[in-house]
Amino acid sequence: MRLFRGLKMSRGLMVLVAFASSVALVLAPGAFGQGDPIVYPKVGQSLEQLEQDKYDCNNYARSTTGFDPFAAQGGEQQQQQPGGQAKNLAKGAVRGALIGEARDGDASQGAKQGVAGAAVMGRIKGRRKRKKEKEAAEKKAAEQAQLQANYNRVWGACLEARQYIVK
Repeated sequence: MRLFRGLKMSRGLMVLVAFASSVALVLAPGAFGQGDPIVYPKVGQSLEQLEQDKYDCNNYARSTTGFDPFAAQGGEQQQQQPGGQAKNLAKGAVRGALIGEARDGDASQGAKQGVAGAAVMGRIKGRRKRKKEKEAAEKKAAEQAQLQANYNRVWGACLEARQYIVK
């Protein structure tokens, strides 16, 4: 086969180039992350056939598992309401002032105590919220890892059925 002017490539060299190209493509960073499966032809399939089979098996694995590893998995950022802490401190000051005024006629002392109490409660609630968010994120990561493993298993089985070696 002629590639360029005067340059001929034997069938064995073409297979070797196709194999090396397919391995390089598979080893390139992709949707599978670290430890990506390695796929290479078992019966001399062309690079074009490998790519088509990988595409077909991707579609099959996505439809079977309901998981798409190529979908954007951006982290969800929860935005804190602006002025949320100041609002809580102001509420604490008002409540403290009302209690202080009713108790001993000193609204300013009650307001100071109300602000301090609101600050402490804000810290406690913040810790609880962060702990719940962390647990939810860990649970979601474990679920994603399980979905990814199922997808990889189905994708690999599909390619093996098409006479590829998947490691």
